[in-house]
Amino acid sequence: MRFICAICGEEITDINDSDEHIIPASIGGRRTVRRFLHSACNNKAGETWDAELARQLQPLALHFGVKRQSGQALRMKVLTTAGEEFLLGPEGSLAISKPLITKVDSGDKTTYQITVGSESSARKVLNGLKRKHPKIDVETTLASVQATRSYAKGVFCLDIGFGGDKAGRSLVKSTLALAKAAGIPIDLCTDAVGYLQDSAPPCFGYYFVRDLIVERPAAIPLHCIAIEATPDTGLILGYAEYFGVHRAVVCLGREYRGKAVRATYALDPRTGTQLNLNVDLSFNETDVEEIYDYQMDDIAGRQAAFGAVFSPYLQEKRKTEWECVVKDALSYAWLNCGATPNTMLTIADKLAIVRLFGDKAIPFLTQAQGWDVQVARHYAELVACQILNLAASDFRFEDKSGYSQTAEPLF
Repeated sequence: MRFICAICGEEITDINDSDEHIIPASIGGRRTVRRFLHSACNNKAGETWDAELARQLQPLALHFGVKRQSGQALRMKVLTTAGEEFLLGPEGSLAISKPLITKVDSGDKTTYQITVGSESSARKVLNGLKRKHPKIDVETTLASVQATRSYAKGVFCLDIGFGGDKAGRSLVKSTLALAKAAGIPIDLCTDAVGYLQDSAPPCFGYYFVRDLIVERPAAIPLHCIAIEATPDTGLILGYAEYFGVHRAVVCLGREYRGKAVRATYALDPRTGTQLNLNVDLSFNETDVEEIYDYQMDDIAGRQAAFGAVFSPYLQEKRKTEWECVVKDALSYAWLNCGATPNTMLTIADKLAIVRLFGDKAIPFLTQAQGWDVQVARHYAELVACQILNLAASDFRFEDKSGYSQTAEPLF
């Protein structure tokens, strides 16, 4: 059987064949198809179309922590409304983009105060200073580093828009690749092949008037590529969805007379777990023209799609961060309350723990949650009392190794 490259139209041989990812590997795709693209066309499409799609999806890939088969997603620079500059990393983490180094000269002694976002950054700065000050002991200095939690003073907004010709070609290529994997000859997919080869107009449109995934799994920022070839309508249709929020319908071809074919490739990019989904692509020619004419790109539908993914995600992030804040604040309060080891906690000890816990927890509540300082302190001390249980008469301060009990999340 003779196989033709979907991009250049030339024959594919064993020498110039390649493994093409149905969903780009840069956003977590794993499954590949052969006899679809020349290696040269594959590389060119990856460096242009797929690269643009990955660039547009990078904020989402970082926020959700995409698990790639090889390599990590590059961090991206973000600015807050207060002019702060950070690096957005995996799972929405923020790190200081540049080390803050303050030099203090006092007579014959020079000291440096260094603020960095990670131990690796601290090591790099110290090694740089050591070239000028050979007496610096890098390992000893690192051992004395104090880790503190801080929050941005401003808020940052990310551009999560999606579209354009290059990203469009990438998503059309993905649906065409799945059609090829499902056994549909690409020479029947004239609309898609014509578009990829610059001999036909774009063959896709965004769709948000209803959810095309039947019984969608809740709160998963999934990727989904689906195709359906229907002899009754003659249409070969495709569907591309990224992170559960960007959704497009593709018309691959219009004169299909073979047997009915349906195929779906979907996964959770956070884990690489493949999902078994059913996508409803029951459209006719009129529907396709309306999709192309932006009549199915509904603002309320877009907002609902974003909310269905982001609301649970942000809630889980707040819960996880609060659990870390509680653990750190309680450990700090426990170790600095002044209680005597192996004795019963006094009322003064308990009050000190409550106060110190509040001191450490308030920055999260005021800066990350936006609460008033007085409300934040009241809530933080209430949580400390809940954990400590001031009514318990048998609460004993046994040692200074830290206390690990955590509180129920109250928001």
